[in-house]
Amino acid sequence: MPWITGVSASAGPAVMLAGMTVRLTVSLPDDLAAAVREAAGNNVSGYAAHALKDAVLREQVRSLPGPDPQWTVLAEEARGW
Repeated sequence: MPWITGVSASAGPAVMLAGMTVRLTVSLPDDLAAAVREAAGNNVSGYAAHALKDAVLREQVRSLPGPDPQWTVLAEEARGW
Protein backbone atom coordinates (compact mmCIF):
# COMPACT_ATOMS: atom_id res chain seq x y z
CA MET A 1 0.00 0.00 0.00
CA PRO A 2 1.80 3.19 -1.13
CA TRP A 3 -0.26 5.50 1.08
CA ILE A 4 -2.31 5.40 4.22
CA THR A 5 -5.27 7.64 4.97
CA GLY A 6 -6.32 8.64 8.42
CA VAL A 7 -7.86 11.37 10.47
CA SER A 8 -5.80 13.63 12.66
CA ALA A 9 -7.60 15.00 15.71
CA SER A 10 -6.06 18.42 15.16
CA ALA A 11 -5.81 18.66 11.39
CA GLY A 12 -8.68 16.57 10.02
CA PRO A 13 -8.16 14.04 7.21
CA ALA A 14 -4.57 13.20 6.38
CA VAL A 15 -2.75 11.22 3.72
CA MET A 16 0.68 9.80 4.46
CA LEU A 17 3.10 7.97 2.23
CA ALA A 18 4.25 4.64 3.63
CA GLY A 19 7.59 5.07 5.35
CA MET A 20 6.90 8.58 6.61
CA THR A 21 7.40 9.23 10.29
CA VAL A 22 4.71 10.10 12.79
CA ARG A 23 5.36 12.05 15.95
CA LEU A 24 4.11 10.33 19.12
CA THR A 25 4.19 11.49 22.70
CA VAL A 26 4.72 8.96 25.47
CA SER A 27 4.86 9.32 29.22
CA LEU A 28 7.48 7.33 31.13
CA PRO A 29 8.40 7.05 34.79
CA ASP A 30 11.36 9.31 35.64
CA ASP A 31 13.78 6.44 36.20
CA LEU A 32 12.91 4.74 32.91
CA ALA A 33 13.18 8.03 31.00
CA ALA A 34 16.65 8.62 32.48
CA ALA A 35 17.76 5.10 31.56
CA VAL A 36 16.48 5.52 27.99
CA ARG A 37 18.25 8.87 27.58
CA GLU A 38 21.49 7.38 28.86
CA ALA A 39 21.26 4.30 26.63
CA ALA A 40 20.08 6.19 23.53
CA GLY A 41 22.57 9.03 23.58
CA ASN A 42 21.46 11.65 21.06
CA ASN A 43 18.90 9.46 19.30
CA VAL A 44 16.01 8.69 21.66
CA SER A 45 13.61 8.42 18.71
CA GLY A 46 15.79 5.85 16.95
CA TYR A 47 16.27 3.90 20.17
CA ALA A 48 12.53 3.87 20.85
CA ALA A 49 11.70 2.94 17.24
CA HIS A 50 14.12 -0.01 17.39
CA ALA A 51 12.75 -1.25 20.73
CA LEU A 52 9.13 -0.85 19.62
CA LYS A 53 9.74 -2.57 16.29
CA ASP A 54 11.30 -5.53 18.14
CA ALA A 55 8.31 -5.67 20.50
CA VAL A 56 5.81 -5.58 17.62
CA LEU A 57 7.69 -8.32 15.73
CA ARG A 58 7.81 -10.54 18.83
CA GLU A 59 4.07 -10.08 19.30
CA GLN A 60 3.41 -10.92 15.64
CA VAL A 61 5.50 -14.09 15.93
CA ARG A 62 3.63 -15.10 19.11
CA SER A 63 0.34 -14.73 17.24
CA LEU A 64 1.36 -17.15 14.49
CA PRO A 65 -0.29 -20.55 14.64
CA GLY A 66 1.80 -23.41 15.99
CA PRO A 67 3.03 -26.22 13.79
CA ASP A 68 0.39 -28.46 12.27
CA PRO A 69 0.80 -31.92 13.87
CA GLN A 70 0.21 -33.58 10.49
CA TRP A 71 3.17 -31.74 8.95
CA THR A 72 5.34 -32.40 12.00
CA VAL A 73 4.78 -36.14 11.63
CA LEU A 74 5.51 -36.00 7.89
CA ALA A 75 8.70 -34.00 8.50
CA GLU A 76 9.87 -36.49 11.14
CA GLU A 77 9.15 -39.39 8.80
CA ALA A 78 11.07 -37.68 6.00
CA ARG A 79 14.05 -37.22 8.35
CA GLY A 80 13.85 -40.86 9.42
CA TRP A 81 13.07 -40.11 13.10
